[in-house]
Amino acid sequence: MRSCSAADDRSPAAAAVICPDLLARFAGVSDGRSDQGRVHPVAVVLALCAAAVVAGMCSFTAIAGWVVDVPAALLAQLYGGRAEAPSKATIWRVVTGADAVAVDAVIGAWLAGQRAAPEPAAPEPAASSSALVAIAVDGKTVRGATDAEGNQVHLLAAATHEQSLVLGQVEVGAKTNEIPMFAPLLETLAATGIDLATTVITADALHSQRSHAEYLHSRGAQFVLTVKGEPARPLHGPRRAALGEHPDRSPRRRYRPQPGHHPHHPRTAVGRHR
Repeated sequence: MRSCSAADDRSPAAAAVICPDLLARFAGVSDGRSDQGRVHPVAVVLALCAAAVVAGMCSFTAIAGWVVDVPAALLAQLYGGRAEAPSKATIWRVVTGADAVAVDAVIGAWLAGQRAAPEPAAPEPAASSSALVAIAVDGKTVRGATDAEGNQVHLLAAATHEQSLVLGQVEVGAKTNEIPMFAPLLETLAATGIDLATTVITADALHSQRSHAEYLHSRGAQFVLTVKGEPARPLHGPRRAALGEHPDRSPRRRYRPQPGHHPHHPRTAVGRHR
């Protein structure tokens, strides 16, 4: 049985493969409809849509057209008996009604499991069990997507460096920014079984926050954060220890006048750490 990401061509017979583990995970996602009288289970519809997207389909019309061409024998395996392919209306109803957070969690957990599973043809290295996994945290604005108020949808995602697998993502509201969503994003990874103590988290300068460093330190994660300029105020005690600095060292303070100010006028204090 082939992996869901192993299809080389874009035909339904090649891309619509059966992944029992993924189907079982999708079975826990609800689309708000009653199970009574349902012809197309949520798990099957979501699995078909996932295979269609992997095959390059990017719209409901394209997905529906791709699903229609799925071989009857494959549909019978997915449905557990003879069945017709879901219509475009059914696909739209399931996808738009499904819990987006739950779908993200399912796909992220499944991808994490695929990353951890060794390839049959290649023996796993002896030290791979203790190797750290590099995960990048970065934000992106989804092109062409808007929320109910017409705001562009902005997501904060966590993806592996090596395979670029998106393990989790959370929506950043229009009235906030990425900073308060950093810890919740990593908590979703932990909820899917990813041990943060076995990861190295990287992020851009926006996330070079004391709270982020303290959070990662408390979870046992390694981290590499981009730093620009100088900190607004010096770090002391546990905060400096969380960043790997000696807590007993006092920051050296350097005073410099602001541009245009007289030498005897008040100056700005800038903290610099040794």
